[in-house]
Amino acid sequence: MIVPVKRLLERLELDNLAHQRAGSLAHGDRRRLELAMALAGEPAMLLLDEPMAGTGPESSREIATLLGTLNGQITVLLVEHDMDVVFSIADTIVVHRHSPAMTM
Repeated sequence: MIVPVKRLLERLELDNLAHQRAGSLAHGDRRRLELAMALAGEPAMLLLDEPMAGTGPESSREIATLLGTLNGQITVLLVEHDMDVVFSIADTIVVHRHSPAMTM
């Protein structure tokens, strides 16, 4: 395994699952794997559509914590219904409710 990939898996606490097939992972682990795959290309921006959907409270916290650590490193455009998560990690929030967007 290449070193940057290994570091990324460790950062997302997936290193102990590295030799398992993605389809055999729990839903929350799959979501973190999806983030790892997106981050592996070292993007300047991530567009995430409800990354916590279908995850339990623990996985949601882990994903939110990870997204918080990206602050200042890359731009993250996040679509999310859980506003508590959004408020905990966002610098700028734009709310869209079937009308023109409102900036908060």
